Amino acid sequence: MRKILHIMRHPEHGYAYLGLYADNGSEPGIKAGVNQKGLAVRRSQQSAARATGR
Repeated sequence: MRKILHIMRHPEHGYAYLGLYADNGSEPGIKAGVNQKGLAVRRSQQSAARATGR
Protein backbone atom coordinates (compact mmCIF):
# COMPACT_ATOMS: atom_id res chain seq x y z
CA MET A 1 0.00 0.00 0.00
CA ARG A 2 1.40 3.37 -0.99
CA LYS A 3 0.92 6.20 1.54
CA ILE A 4 0.89 9.91 0.74
CA LEU A 5 1.37 12.83 3.14
CA HIS A 6 -1.15 15.52 2.18
CA ILE A 7 -1.09 19.10 3.47
CA MET A 8 -4.34 21.04 3.08
CA ARG A 9 -3.54 24.68 3.79
CA HIS A 10 -6.77 26.38 2.71
CA PRO A 11 -9.74 23.98 2.68
CA GLU A 12 -13.18 25.25 1.60
CA HIS A 13 -14.62 24.45 5.06
CA GLY A 14 -12.99 23.84 8.41
CA TYR A 15 -9.37 24.07 9.51
CA ALA A 16 -6.17 23.40 7.61
CA TYR A 17 -4.83 19.91 8.25
CA LEU A 18 -2.03 17.45 7.63
CA GLY A 19 -3.26 13.99 6.61
CA LEU A 20 -1.78 10.58 5.83
CA TYR A 21 -3.61 8.92 2.92
CA ALA A 22 -3.46 5.54 1.24
CA ASP A 23 -4.14 5.98 -2.48
CA ASN A 24 -4.35 2.31 -3.48
CA GLY A 25 -4.93 -1.08 -1.89
CA SER A 26 -8.18 -2.55 -0.65
CA GLU A 27 -9.16 0.49 1.47
CA PRO A 28 -7.91 3.79 0.02
CA GLY A 29 -8.53 7.06 1.88
CA ILE A 30 -7.37 9.05 4.89
CA LYS A 31 -5.74 6.99 7.67
CA ALA A 32 -4.60 9.65 10.16
CA GLY A 33 -4.28 13.40 10.49
CA VAL A 34 -4.10 16.48 12.66
CA ASN A 35 -5.73 19.88 12.09
CA GLN A 36 -4.40 23.36 12.88
CA LYS A 37 -6.18 23.36 16.26
CA GLY A 38 -4.43 20.15 17.34
CA LEU A 39 -7.29 17.67 16.91
CA ALA A 40 -5.79 14.33 15.86
CA VAL A 41 -7.69 11.52 14.17
CA ARG A 42 -6.71 7.96 13.34
CA ARG A 43 -8.63 5.29 11.49
CA SER A 44 -8.32 1.75 12.82
CA GLN A 45 -9.30 -1.57 11.32
CA GLN A 46 -11.65 -3.93 13.13
CA SER A 47 -9.98 -6.93 11.53
CA ALA A 48 -6.72 -6.16 13.38
CA ALA A 49 -8.49 -6.34 16.76
CA ARG A 50 -10.30 -9.57 15.88
CA ALA A 51 -7.11 -11.24 14.65
CA THR A 52 -5.42 -10.78 18.05
CA GLY A 53 -8.47 -11.95 20.01
CA ARG A 54 -9.21 -8.64 21.72
